[in-house]
Amino acid sequence: MQVEKTLTTDLIDGAVALLGRHVPELTASTLVAAIRAYACQPQLQHNHETEKPMTRKQAGEFLQVSLPTLDALIKSGKIQAVKVGRGIRIDANSVRKIIGGGKNL
Repeated sequence: MQVEKTLTTDLIDGAVALLGRHVPELTASTLVAAIRAYACQPQLQHNHETEKPMTRKQAGEFLQVSLPTLDALIKSGKIQAVKVGRGIRIDANSVRKIIGGGKNL
């Protein structure tokens, strides 16, 4: 991505004006530098680190355990999970680590 060809001066100035309330030290040159740095970063590859989290049902089926057993694994910290709204999302990588590591459930 070539920043100079895709971003006009008016667009950059407008962005600085909008973001300036939240980032007072922002200037046109620092914004362009940040965009360049972002554009040069390698894109994330789909792997276990970027995999979608599982629902309790999906994780329980994957591990072949009941939901109460799964809840106990979450409570003990053996499986990482976060509450999202009224639901719980479980880190797929932590579920795979239990399987791969041969840890006792």
